[in-house]
Amino acid sequence: MNILISKGQYYVLLVAFLSVLSFWGCNKENDKGSSQGNLKINLQGVQDYVGNDKIGSSSFSKKENNSFVINSYNEFDAIIDFSVSDSYPKGSGEGEKLANSTLTNNSLSKLAAVAIKDTVKYRLLIYKGNESTPEYNLLLGKSDQPDISLYIGHTYKWVAYSINQSTVPDISANIIPKTALANKDFMYDSKSIVIASGMNYLNIIFKRLTTMLEVNLDTRGMFGTIANTTNLKISNGNSGVISRTADFNVLEGIFVPNSYRDTFINSVAMKDVVATDIPLGMRKVATFYSVGVPSSIAADQLVIRLEPLVLKLDDNNLDKTDPPIKGKIDRTFSIANVNLKHPELTPAMGRKYTITANLIESAIQVVNGGAQWARSNLWYDASAPDKNKYRFRPSPHYRDMKNRTSSSAYLFTDPNDIWRFGAVTPDGSRGTYDPCAQVYPTGLWKMPTSSDYETLKNFQSRANLIRIGAPDNLFILDRGEPLSGLLGIVGTTKPYEVVAGWYNINEYLPGTEPTDGYSANYRLNDNNTKMHNLYLSGYGYYDNSNILTSFYKDRPKRTSVLNLGVVDLGTTLVGNGYYWAKDGNSASYFKFGSSGLELLNVDIILLALGVLDTKDFTSDVVTSVGNSVQNYRMNIRCVRNSAFNLAN
Repeated sequence: MNILISKGQYYVLLVAFLSVLSFWGCNKENDKGSSQGNLKINLQGVQDYVGNDKIGSSSFSKKENNSFVINSYNEFDAIIDFSVSDSYPKGSGEGEKLANSTLTNNSLSKLAAVAIKDTVKYRLLIYKGNESTPEYNLLLGKSDQPDISLYIGHTYKWVAYSINQSTVPDISANIIPKTALANKDFMYDSKSIVIASGMNYLNIIFKRLTTMLEVNLDTRGMFGTIANTTNLKISNGNSGVISRTADFNVLEGIFVPNSYRDTFINSVAMKDVVATDIPLGMRKVATFYSVGVPSSIAADQLVIRLEPLVLKLDDNNLDKTDPPIKGKIDRTFSIANVNLKHPELTPAMGRKYTITANLIESAIQVVNGGAQWARSNLWYDASAPDKNKYRFRPSPHYRDMKNRTSSSAYLFTDPNDIWRFGAVTPDGSRGTYDPCAQVYPTGLWKMPTSSDYETLKNFQSRANLIRIGAPDNLFILDRGEPLSGLLGIVGTTKPYEVVAGWYNINEYLPGTEPTDGYSANYRLNDNNTKMHNLYLSGYGYYDNSNILTSFYKDRPKRTSVLNLGVVDLGTTLVGNGYYWAKDGNSASYFKFGSSGLELLNVDIILLALGVLDTKDFTSDVVTSVGNSVQNYRMNIRCVRNSAFNLAN
């Protein structure tokens, strides 16, 4: 049967067909945007790296015969410990383990997810197809479930990242800037997802893209707190700094080539270690989260670079002003490198390397094979934490006097620099104790023996090779104390300190010293007192009288028959310094000074300049000291203990 359709009917049918087609297409498109295409986030945590680094999880400290080796540098000495952990520490952002998972990235092997802290935020970016502008850019917390609806049947790329803190940097043109990632615990995850009808699950397991380098810097052995101007970085030998940051491309999941920049940590950003036995500011932790660490580092190549290291020392008197200038002063090491001892390393993202550097004031050696001397005298700080009460002064010329208007009563207001022999504390009962052994770190220092002082007594001056039994230099230190005598003219007497100096074995003569933290003068504008050399300052001793009411005994004093200012007639200098020595449990002491200066002797001219002729040096080592003299209070200058063991 033939069905004839008129032209008008044809147009009606065509319109109807197109309407049905359009209605079907609209429903299909509406189905893509329906509420059934929703997204639920499942934040599983961060994957905990377990790798195959050649050295595994262990600790390395160089030892010989069970004694720790002290690494010596121009600037200071150091005891180094180096350890490797399989993962970042729990408690710094993570909690219990949740699940096991495997990454497709062959450079990372087995991983286990651990929960992040409730306070940690992360950023979620969602891109449609190959678009470069995210449809969603959300700042989320651990349990947040935002309302996200996506087109069914479409492919989306999602990116999640965090710095393991309560804040998260944003992107600019899909780049996280390097400044926002510097020393941050950067974690990242990204995948593609095809949206199906109903609920879709987005599973996030963060991967760490940094290597953690934790440096514990301890300056208790240098008797100063770490100043705010100290900076620290880490380098790989001569091949460059490995504490670095870089821009990160979130779409490509890579650090942008040629965007790497070295990072350092200023001491203000370091974390103070708070402990009952550590003075605040003397131990700090610098934590680097470094990117692009080399896949292999040769043995003993890592270096801690302190540029600079600045220490604030204990209160001390450095100037001749009256009253003396007191307060915290800085000791600056402009470039101080600490070379680390470690085996070959195969660093990986997610690994933690812990470095502990205990910096110690270096010792001074006067003769080959001889004692290694502390730079200044032992004192006792009762207010300091345990294990830190026994300390060295920042200068061998430390004095704190009172009654400065008196002609004779120049006393210690702090009597903790002078000790009874073998006493636990300066004013304690005499005994057989070695207080030097208690200086941090315990056991590194000890009291000198009488033979150590015999070496100084019989020393051949390098400043004048014909003199045996003379130091390299000898001078007096004027504390600004007033003259006594008739009108300060006739029969005048003035107290001084007499100072003997021995040059370092490296012969750091004046003008030839290395330029580091010990090249400065102990006393401002006083070139006689360079920190590289050994100086013993003498100002007598105390007998067993009350130290706060009695005077010095055998205090060095300069006496003139007639003092006319620029002319001194009949000048003599009499008095000595006294330092304890210990032979087993037996007491000895070292006594030194300068013989009398005679009328119109050329030494009078030198004396006016504060310099004495070393030919006038006198010294003696007194042994088998009796009990009554052991109650006298003298100075102590410690020496290094060659049998030191850190386990002590």
